[in-house]
This record gives sequence, C-alpha cells and structure tokens, in this order.
Amino acid sequence: GHKLTIDASFSDSKNFSNATIFDNSTLHPSTGIDLTKNNQEQRRSLIQADYVLPIGNKYQFEAGYRGNFVNALTDYAVLNNGIVNTSFTNVLEYVENVNALYTQFGIKMNKLSMLYGLRFEDSNIEINQLTSSQFKTKKYTNFFPSAFFTYELGDDTNLSLNYSKRINRPRGRQINPFSTYSSNINLFRGNPDLNPSLTDAVDLGFLKKMEKITLSTSVYYNYTKNSAQHVRYVEGLNENGIPITTMSFVNIGEENRSGFEFTLNYTPYKWWKLNSNLNVFRT
Repeated sequence: GHKLTIDASFSDSKNFSNATIFDNSTLHPSTGIDLTKNNQEQRRSLIQADYVLPIGNKYQFEAGYRGNFVNALTDYAVLNNGIVNTSFTNVLEYVENVNALYTQFGIKMNKLSMLYGLRFEDSNIEINQLTSSQFKTKKYTNFFPSAFFTYELGDDTNLSLNYSKRINRPRGRQINPFSTYSSNINLFRGNPDLNPSLTDAVDLGFLKKMEKITLSTSVYYNYTKNSAQHVRYVEGLNENGIPITTMSFVNIGEENRSGFEFTLNYTPYKWWKLNSNLNVFRT
C-alpha cells in the first residue's frame, strides 16, 4: 500500500515585443514619438516528490518535497524621439528559489474525516538590476498549517470545515522599478521592497450530490497581512506643466474579506454540462 510519486517539469519561454507611442500635445503643436522594447525570457523548473503510507483502514500518512525554481530576464528600453531614456532602460534578472517540505496525517472515524497538514517553505529571491548595478536579496521562511474536517450527513451529502494558511509572492513586474512606460504623464513602477502577503482562510461548506445536479455552498473568511494594492501618486510635472502620475504596488496593511459562494452544476446529458457560480463578498 505504500506509494512514492516523483514528478519533474521544465519550461523555457521567450516573449519579444516592441511598441510605438505617439505623444500629441494640445498645448503645443508638436508630436513626439516614443519607442519601447520589452524582451523577456524565463526558465522554470519544478521538482516534486510525494510519499503516501496507509496505516490500516482509518489512518494515512503523507510527506513530500516541492522545489520551484524561476529565472527570468527582462530587457526593457525606451527611446524618446530617438534618444535613450535612461530612467526607463534597464536589464532585470529575477531569481526565485523556493524549497518546501510538507507532511499530512489523515484520520477516518465513522462519518468524520480529518486531515491535518504542515508545510515548511524556504524562499530565496534575488532582484538584480544589471544596468544600474543594484542588487537586492530577500530570504524568508514560513510555516503553513492546515486542517480539514468533513462530516458525511448522507451518502451524497457532506458538511466541511477547513482552515489553511496561504502565501502570495510578488512577481517580476510588481517589483521591477524600471517597468512599463505608456506615456510621459502615466508611468508604472514596481516596488523592489514589496513583501509577500500571508492569508489565513476559514471555510464552512455544504455539498449535495443528486442524479444530475451537484450543489455546493460555502461561507468563508480570509484575513491577510501585508496586503499589496495599487497606489497612484503625483511625482512632478512634465515639460508642458502637466502632472506626472506614477502607479506602483505597496503593502498597505491588513485585509479582511468575508463572503458566500454558491455553485450549481447540472448535467442533463453526458456530453452537456451547465455550470453556474455566485460569489458575494465584502472586503
């Protein structure tokens, strides 16, 4: 009854794009031409191993490892009327290495099923601005507990109560201070000091299966620390006296989200499925 599974995945992607922006001023009869270059390359490797050990008919033990490794290179350049704009021209290398270990223990007692889990993650991130020789590293470790309880009210009906801790890491565009140029008055700049968001999630669910209909409802509450949001602010004036606004990401604080979700699946025939979903929440 032992089971060992090992999976590996490797991907290599490239994306090259150029854009031309025409700046027309209503204050002065002039037209400017901006050229942008955005060349991106990314290599991603994923290695995962899972081990399952059944203990009798009531218990099950699981353990595993997951390694996620990302190396992304972004070559971004802006030319204003043929002149390189050094404020928006840079080569960014983003390296993310996350090693995780986890264990789970499941118990089945009559109509009650319980699953307890704990995941440990070690994250190492490098943000290298190669053109400007600016280097920043972020290292942090996290523990993610989880608990799932399911009670069978009938053969096709169950009630569940779940808790889990989650993480949302910032990505390349969110932390690259040399990011997107859309015009000389609307800018976007990433925040290299952006920290990951951590969420505690609780969910109370009800599931009912019928011959052709499956009904699923849940009431949930999420509490997030270091919630990241868009912030727009004025950074000065351009050559025509028009305000320059910059949008960036900032850890603004805590976020409380509560809601109700309703899902209905109807299968009138084997070849036809109808799915509907309603999610009402308050943040």
